[in-house]
Amino acid sequence: MKNKLLTLSVFVILILSLTACSAVSGLKTASDTANAFMQALKDQDNETSWNMLAQNIKDELGDTSAWADFTAPRGFESWNFTSTNITDGVAQVDGEAKIGSETYTVTVILDPNGDGWLVSGLNFTFKE
Repeated sequence: MKNKLLTLSVFVILILSLTACSAVSGLKTASDTANAFMQALKDQDNETSWNMLAQNIKDELGDTSAWADFTAPRGFESWNFTSTNITDGVAQVDGEAKIGSETYTVTVILDPNGDGWLVSGLNFTFKE
């Protein structure tokens, strides 16, 4: 009986540690995706940033020329993400970005897509 209980305890600990590793990995990949997206905005690489968007944003914008119009004034020079959270499989990455002397709060919402993430929501707010 003790052996069965010990085996069950070890199994539960293994499952919990695998879940924790997966969550940490998800946080890292979500943060990496948000950083890559911001780099594409900085570089004005509209093809790369367009391909990182979820279909809901593409449908809202319509086409890549509308996306280029949106990204033109958003070539952030620097950014710093301070938190990454995953709730119900959706990631939210928050931080600040700068263009010249202007600072913006930034929120990037990411939906899972296979082993990666797609940007499904954006918020850039001027910080006074």
